[in-house]
Amino acid sequence: MQGGMMGMMGGGAMGGGMMNMMEGCPMAMGSGLDRKTAMKMHGEMMRAMGDILIKYADKVQEPATKQ
Repeated sequence: MQGGMMGMMGGGAMGGGMMNMMEGCPMAMGSGLDRKTAMKMHGEMMRAMGDILIKYADKVQEPATKQ
């Protein structure tokens, strides 16, 4: 996942990488939204996913090591 994020950020978050990602999002761009609204919507979805990951991070249990 880090490779994907770093690849996107490498061209600048607001550069071609982010906009190409938004154009590939059928839910945002296919619904007839303008680019600004689609980007805001995508940001809100990413924030919500991050909140969920943070909430459940403490519940992750590491697998037992094999000896």
